[in-house]
Amino acid sequence: MQAYRDCSALFQLPYRGENSAPSRLVVFAHAGGFAQQWQQICLPLTAHCEVLLVEYPGHGVRSATALADSMTELAVDLGDQLGRYWHPNTILLGYSMGALCAYLVEQQLRKQNKAVRQLILAAYPAPWLEQFQFDFDTSEQDAQLSYLSQFDSAAHAVFSSEQLSESYLPVMQHDFQLLQRCSLAQWPEISCPVTLLAGKFDRAVALQDVMAWREICEHEVQAYAIDGEHFFVHQSRARFLAIVQSKLNSDSERISLQQE
Repeated sequence: MQAYRDCSALFQLPYRGENSAPSRLVVFAHAGGFAQQWQQICLPLTAHCEVLLVEYPGHGVRSATALADSMTELAVDLGDQLGRYWHPNTILLGYSMGALCAYLVEQQLRKQNKAVRQLILAAYPAPWLEQFQFDFDTSEQDAQLSYLSQFDSAAHAVFSSEQLSESYLPVMQHDFQLLQRCSLAQWPEISCPVTLLAGKFDRAVALQDVMAWREICEHEVQAYAIDGEHFFVHQSRARFLAIVQSKLNSDSERISLQQE
């Protein structure tokens, strides 16, 4: 993983094929996540495309930089960096919080007259749904871990380390607060094809809430319910990668709904 040119938020996994990369996949991590966590996940995809991993300010190798004040501020900055070195065959993949970020970045790129080929939105509800609220605004670590267990049953084990708790829980709390405050008077339509991914056994984000994104999609949508909880990317990684690879290899401009 290496920094991409002069873009502070973008880290490159180079294309391993011959000649120039036929497409680019830009990956936006979950709340509290960082680019290096996605390096091993995405490495097999570099046989098909160039991968850019997004590092949010205050996360991972950018931990010394100030955290973003809003999702809009974050999207504007990332849109500017992606637009600076644009690839005409770009797919945006957002996981959990990253799905909302990818959606907002697509809107910013459209303002620059740069058309994203496709959005892949995973494990995140349509943001206008009132029934979905983030309840992570607490200083009690046990309460935080209990809440995170909805997303990942291993949360208590993962964050039992004091070092991990001190490093990640404050960043996660900040990210959840960004999501809680993100509200638009109107959510603009998505003009590119969309793929929706949801965990069949996700206790935090209901399948129908992920599928509600279809309400603002101009194109038909392809949707997949994948075995696993919120982080089905780990529990069903091969299936997840196969779906993403199929989008990289697809020349289709319109996508039909396919519920597994």
